[in-house]
Amino acid sequence: MALIFPSPVLCLVTNRKMLSVGSLPEVIGKAVSGGVNMVQIREKDLSHDALIKLVGNIVNSVQDRALVAVNTDQSDHVFEGVDIIHRAESSLGLPTPGIVGIGRSVHSAQAAIQAEKCGADYLIAGSVFETGSHPGEKGRGIGFIRTVVESVSTPVIAIGGINASRTRQIIEVGAVGIAVVSAILGSSDPEQAAAKLVLSMNPDKIN
Repeated sequence: MALIFPSPVLCLVTNRKMLSVGSLPEVIGKAVSGGVNMVQIREKDLSHDALIKLVGNIVNSVQDRALVAVNTDQSDHVFEGVDIIHRAESSLGLPTPGIVGIGRSVHSAQAAIQAEKCGADYLIAGSVFETGSHPGEKGRGIGFIRTVVESVSTPVIAIGGINASRTRQIIEVGAVGIAVVSAILGSSDPEQAAAKLVLSMNPDKIN
């Protein structure tokens, strides 16, 4: 069965250390209610057992309202209720469990082409703009996303320093959506923050 993507994609990438309010499952539940349609669980410092428990809690919170991905470099992890295993650019050669989707992070057009050859269902490309998690590291810019989109036929999601004022230009160069961290996790109202991002990508989708 092929992975079916929502349009446009609003992906929330987790970082529990950046939470403004509540627990991670609670915040994700509210963000999904606001329009997040894909969640990437990226908590690589957790032990295997702790990650399994967190994933289960998030899957229960999402309740099939969004795609759920786990970002892991482990080749043998199996997660109940997860749609996608996401790999870092440096992990392109790792095998993936027999589940529906395979995602890859990429930081160049060459990496995007290689990831596509390895069977990626989608790519997360960045960082587009400077981010709080990589202070002082200059973003690659909108032109980078355009180049990646033109290099592959695989859907491309942009990440890195994205807020509601920057989404339209990203969609206009061919990305299928955006991935954010602090724009939602750092908000005191994650549901409203998600709704604002959805509206910024496609004003006609929300009344």
